[in-house]
Amino acid sequence: MTLKLIAVDLDGTFLRDDKRFNERLFAEVVDKMRAKDVRFVVATGNNPVRVANFFKNFPNDYDLIGNNGAQIVIDQRPLPAATFSNDIIQQVDEIVLANESPTNGVYRGLIYTGMAQSFMPARHADAKQSFAELKPHFPALTLYDDVTNIDDSANIVQASVHWTNGDEAFMALAKNAFGEHAHVTTSGYGAVDIVPTGVNKAAGLATFANHFDIAPSEMAAFGDGFNDLEMLEYVGLPFAMPNGEPELYQRFNHALDTNENDGVLRTILSLL
Repeated sequence: MTLKLIAVDLDGTFLRDDKRFNERLFAEVVDKMRAKDVRFVVATGNNPVRVANFFKNFPNDYDLIGNNGAQIVIDQRPLPAATFSNDIIQQVDEIVLANESPTNGVYRGLIYTGMAQSFMPARHADAKQSFAELKPHFPALTLYDDVTNIDDSANIVQASVHWTNGDEAFMALAKNAFGEHAHVTTSGYGAVDIVPTGVNKAAGLATFANHFDIAPSEMAAFGDGFNDLEMLEYVGLPFAMPNGEPELYQRFNHALDTNENDGVLRTILSLL
């Protein structure tokens, strides 16, 4: 089998729990992939700003499927993104507001991620994980008092809702509310993500397939959560993490070790 592209989820997969990775081993992997003309793609629920922080020492060594497929960056050039209309944005805000309670509570709040700017409701500014802590991880994060101030020009690609608990109940509620008008999934780092309909990591990989004339059978992918499911089903060589969802681990090939023990990098080296 010829391998031309390897896609990796981040949280719970490529990154350790401390949000770091073995940079020495990654440099070795990058050299071998480059020598064999294999592309390395980060496929994550995270946005490009946050991913760039993780890979600050390797800015030219990855392509990106960000925000669970809503944003794609190839050779450091962003492609046109799938975005929300303002009526979907307002509907998300209404659903979150209606379900905030001492029982469900939102501990990091609701964040709308746009291409150049992100938005957080002012009512969440003093939440457990504060606005100040979140700001470095999102593009130009600002507070809003009225969701109607966010319009189509903001190019919102994802809404992330962070619950102290009750995330499964909220996912069911959101899926029922949006139906075919949005895709509701997990983030991989403790949030429920809502992205435009038809958007997922597999759709992102299809863009790479078309752009570089790479067949899915020539791709490998690594994931640990259900937002990786479509991606793992799409590629010819899918790997589930030992520390991930048991259902994925039962269905797909196994990475050589957990995210804490360089499982992805060690497996990639065995493939190369």
